[in-house]
Amino acid sequence: MPPLGWWGLAAVLASLPAALWLWFYLRHDTDPEPRHLIWITFLLGMAAVVPPFLAEQALLRLSMFQGDRLGTIALRALVVIGPLEEIFKLLAALPMFYHPDFDEAIDGLVYATSASLGFATIENLWRFAERGANLFSVEGLQLFILRGVLSTLGHVLFAASWGYALGQSRLWGRLSWRLLGGGLALASLAHGLFDLFLMADEASDQRWQPLVWLLAPLMITLYQRMNRYLIRARFQDRALI
Repeated sequence: MPPLGWWGLAAVLASLPAALWLWFYLRHDTDPEPRHLIWITFLLGMAAVVPPFLAEQALLRLSMFQGDRLGTIALRALVVIGPLEEIFKLLAALPMFYHPDFDEAIDGLVYATSASLGFATIENLWRFAERGANLFSVEGLQLFILRGVLSTLGHVLFAASWGYALGQSRLWGRLSWRLLGGGLALASLAHGLFDLFLMADEASDQRWQPLVWLLAPLMITLYQRMNRYLIRARFQDRALI
């Protein structure tokens, strides 16, 4: 059992990237959301870790998801992990859609970001505890970069699709399940690909290990898409003023 000081440091390292990314994205909201709603969504995102974790533990016991072949790893990432985690992140943000302060297109991205960062904070802490890594070692540094920084940003970028769909639904005056379903599908695919590339080094065939280098173009593509969503949402909100 790690000492109390380890847990304190792990908690800081798990939450620091989320706090920085949250600050970065809130700067784009020209009509800032009430801070208590942001933090409520953040806490809901933290709580949203539990259901997919339990579901994943049950589903990954099935024989079709076991093994170290790349195809099996792809099934775990694309069929189980990506969709489940994005669904529950969406459910964490969805209550805010019905709040009167959710009144701009960009609000969908803001609440999606908040829920995603809450989710990522608990996931990071769990990863640190699972590995039991010395946080000052090379392994600890690698874990912090991959999980604390890269995965935290990844959660925000994955959720941008359904967050944008929530914002567009607000402009329509009602929740569009067709638009939301499309956004959720894109988010699940992006999330699944990220995990597939990240877990490629677990494949029995080492020829697939270079797939990890595809993380860079994937993240760049997702970041550019997020920026396009932000630009469109800001333009739409200004047009309504």
